[in-house]
Amino acid sequence: MMLLYTHLVWGLALEAFFGPDGWQDTLLVATRQQESGAWSLLWFVPPEHLRTFHYAGLAVIGCYTVGLFTRVTSVAAWIVAVSYINRAPMANFGLDQVNSMILLYLCLAPCGAAFSVDRLWQAYRCRQANRPVPRPAATVMTRVATRLLQVHVAVLYLFAGLSKLKGQTWWTGDAVWLGAANYEYQSGSLEWLAWHPFLVNFLTHATVFFEISFCVFVWMRPLRPIVLLGGTMLHLGIGGFLGMWTFGLAMILTYVSFLPPEWIASADTNPPPPGPPGPPAKSREEGLSASSAAVSSESSRPVSREAVLHLGLLPIGLALLLAGCGVEGAARGSAEDQLLERGRMFVGREDYPKAIAALTEGLGAAPADADLLYERGIAYERSGQLDAALADYTAAVAARPGFARAMNNEAAIHARQGRLVAAVEGFGRVLERDPADALALRNRAQALLDLMRFEEAEKDLLRSIELDPAAPEPWHQLGVVRERAGQVEKAIEAFSAALRLNPLSAESWQKRGELYRRLGREGEARHDLARAAEIKPALELGVEEMPVLPVEEIAPLPVEPKPVDEIPLPERS
Repeated sequence: MMLLYTHLVWGLALEAFFGPDGWQDTLLVATRQQESGAWSLLWFVPPEHLRTFHYAGLAVIGCYTVGLFTRVTSVAAWIVAVSYINRAPMANFGLDQVNSMILLYLCLAPCGAAFSVDRLWQAYRCRQANRPVPRPAATVMTRVATRLLQVHVAVLYLFAGLSKLKGQTWWTGDAVWLGAANYEYQSGSLEWLAWHPFLVNFLTHATVFFEISFCVFVWMRPLRPIVLLGGTMLHLGIGGFLGMWTFGLAMILTYVSFLPPEWIASADTNPPPPGPPGPPAKSREEGLSASSAAVSSESSRPVSREAVLHLGLLPIGLALLLAGCGVEGAARGSAEDQLLERGRMFVGREDYPKAIAALTEGLGAAPADADLLYERGIAYERSGQLDAALADYTAAVAARPGFARAMNNEAAIHARQGRLVAAVEGFGRVLERDPADALALRNRAQALLDLMRFEEAEKDLLRSIELDPAAPEPWHQLGVVRERAGQVEKAIEAFSAALRLNPLSAESWQKRGELYRRLGREGEARHDLARAAEIKPALELGVEEMPVLPVEEIAPLPVEPKPVDEIPLPERS
């Protein structure tokens, strides 16, 4: 059913996924996949027959889902599934990989022998012929397919756990929180986890412990129910909280291969065929005596060393896991770290009072923590409390000398409050530590512009452009500086350079249009102002009157403006 669901979803955007003009070019994918040995029938399907192939594939998968002609449809369904997966490799997820894995091993086993339309048809024919319905018999290929699937699942978990050890957040215990805070996967709010750092650490380490230990503990019969129950809870949790229900259910389905065969056989309601007559039945009393004797003999049997070892490994592993969570929390000062992450989360959601409260709580335990001070400064600044923000930035710099971001923000607050000389000095201290800080150069240029020190501002902006040639912002700022300095032609060149890098900058179009109007070049001015209005409404640009004309309706210009990419860039002095 999961396979049928997957291909129904493919069909919702069939042309986009598999069409000749779809998201993934056919020739490119075919070349890339052929180099790795992958194949797909879709490479040979003409575009006009794509939907026919899709419907035929759905029919095959539908027959396989209900168990009709399973010896044929099992192989055909696997071929269809692999063809879809290899045709759109960039759209694959874990569900597709698990589906193809299960299908491959079911091709080897008589998967339609028990619960299927084939089985019902066999039972109907036997009853019509007045013959007993035979029970499905275990075959060599049944055992081979079961064992291959079990081993594949164990290896899958092992490598999933080992790959997590490459990520720093799985060592520090923060990975579960980062996943829970990701809006892309959230099915519901998990903010409450931010108040329980030990639980976050435990769930992170428990996930790695489960995945790496699965390949060991699942083979131990006393521990197998615990391991399978733990995996079921893990995938139900992922499905419930992160929305990945299909992948979780597919992984839980693989656990059926670890269940005792007699459990599956007991679900078959068809009566067994009559066997040869056995010995006469014992009396009830004799039976009870024999059962009691067997239980007494079993209970008196000494427990093997292997069973003791198996039962002891899991508690020892869990004890180490809990100890690791405790040591990790103590080593990292996890309470402060979690409060810092909580504050950042609230800042990102623009809930500044909660952010300030969380960060202040963290500072109560660590008053000289530069990161907490810096983040609270951001919260104060964005909520309009500039004096409090300045105090926090200053304290962050004192706690961590050379904290460039805090120094930059401290100087920016001075500039916003009109202390321009202090702002220039502050940005200068940032640049003394890192002369290649393009943001500090731009910020100092703005403060110098407000001080009417145009040459110094232009020098800083040209240096910023040299450090980051692809950024349009310093070019725009340079145009503003030159406009204020009365260098109209050079200002137009700077705005033109900004537009070459970002043709969607309404502000640059507006500024250049105003300068053209000052020079009496009305046609070019109308062109640029119309482009600005087309990108952004006039009210957002802060102008009272602007001609809102579609570009194609503007009359031919008396003098055509030069194309943006043909305007020479000014030399750096």
